[in-house]
Amino acid sequence: IDRGDIVDEMTYQILLSLEREYSKSDKSSFYDYTTLLGKLLYVSIIAICLVLYFVMFRRDYLAETRRILFLASIPVIFPILTSFLIKHSLFSVYIIPYAMAPIFIRVFMDSRSAFVTHVSTILICAATLKYPYEFIATQLVSGMIAIYSLRELSQRSQLIRSALFITLAAITTYAGIELIQGTDITRMNWGMYIYITINGIMLLFAYPLLFLLEKMFGFTSNVT
Repeated sequence: IDRGDIVDEMTYQILLSLEREYSKSDKSSFYDYTTLLGKLLYVSIIAICLVLYFVMFRRDYLAETRRILFLASIPVIFPILTSFLIKHSLFSVYIIPYAMAPIFIRVFMDSRSAFVTHVSTILICAATLKYPYEFIATQLVSGMIAIYSLRELSQRSQLIRSALFITLAAITTYAGIELIQGTDITRMNWGMYIYITINGIMLLFAYPLLFLLEKMFGFTSNVT
């Protein structure tokens, strides 16, 4: 529209439509920035709490670089895997064996550190999910069962039993949540239970990974 041109009704409506679209774009950009800020604050407070735990209760771990690298890698690797699956819509995040983290930390370090690190990791991963409640509940139960079932780990064969317990606990927890929400048994998300079962099978890979971590970080364990 040049200077002095007459703006008719049709042109006016086009201008209004353009204005509305620009307004939506500005709001969308503002929403993206505030969402990013919220995620940064959320992840930061969880990371600070995790660091404070080790500073206050397990300062001996912070004296060894290998332990710091190992502990720091867990809250980084699992959220990256979670975000990757969500971004590319490959599989459900329930296929990721999150319970491996407390298993490794329990074997090489102690139960309390395993639980605290697992909780922090799951809470960070949940920030990328649309419906985090079911995820957090299921994975926290799985992590607790992983720690309890490996309380006195002395043989690698016990990992198979632990994987079975973790899978059953995860299936039971998810089924309980679905029933609490009023889901009819005939309409339950059976595909999710397949993912959880695959998750349990993938936990069996903790055996070779356990050996690999021993070599990479120079850890020692009582597992034979």
